[in-house]
Amino acid sequence: MKKIIYIVLLCTISIAFSQEKRTEKRTEEKTAINTELKFGKYTDCLRPGGICTFNVNSNKSQTNTTATYNKDNTVTLIIDRTKITKEDEVKIFGKQLDDVFKVNELVFVMDENFVLEKEIKSSLKTPEQVTKLAKGNYPIQITKETITITIKLE
Repeated sequence: MKKIIYIVLLCTISIAFSQEKRTEKRTEEKTAINTELKFGKYTDCLRPGGICTFNVNSNKSQTNTTATYNKDNTVTLIIDRTKITKEDEVKIFGKQLDDVFKVNELVFVMDENFVLEKEIKSSLKTPEQVTKLAKGNYPIQITKETITITIKLE
């Protein structure tokens, strides 16, 4: 009889811990939003370089990027390469992509901070004190379908 009670207690404790971990995972879910980003330098958008416009759009066919807020106060931008032009690539990388140069040497340059509008902040569910994308140089990850950039928030 003692063995059965012991086994039941062990199972109950195991079930309790597994339920707790499932709850934690649900609270860590990220919100991805569809956005339309435009990139440029100087005459393209009256900014020194980086992101010109950042618009939230619920119509996925009209967007070129998925933006996700991360708990470490960064935003991950996943750009759909099929929805940008070769001209856009030059605005993002400073040169057109080809197979010759090394992709791991590319960085995305934000020459100045980009202030986030209220609609973007609420859609991304960022904390109130976070107001802008920080200027800086950010590494780029490139696949055949996407370009991924993670930018710090301030």
